Amino acid sequence: MDKELEAALSALIAGMTKLTERADKEDTDKAAALAEATRVAAEAEKPAAIDPLAIVATLAEAKLAPAAQARVLEAVKAGKELAEAITAEQAYVKAIQEAAPEFKGNGSDEKLQEAAGSKIGVSIYGPVGD
Repeated sequence: MDKELEAALSALIAGMTKLTERADKEDTDKAAALAEATRVAAEAEKPAAIDPLAIVATLAEAKLAPAAQARVLEAVKAGKELAEAITAEQAYVKAIQEAAPEFKGNGSDEKLQEAAGSKIGVSIYGPVGD
């Protein structure tokens, strides 16, 4: 082969080798950057660690009925913050209590006392006041 042609081919091969090495390095760098971005995104999507004892203590401090506590836990499972769920439940309970009429009794206590004092009542319930 001609020395000029051989030198040109050697230069071409050397140039192609450098281009291939540079492209490989760029691919490796891009893959590493993509892996790091994926790792950071996955960490950002992880929910915060939940401390069950803290949840129980917070629910106990709220002094909610068991059914209200269950609604709070369902709201937390759905993604609501615990404090926000408790506040909303307390407002809900308060609204129900304010809307409900006050119970004034139906006179059954007095009727029960009368029945207990009768002859039949004494035979069933025993003497009243003992």
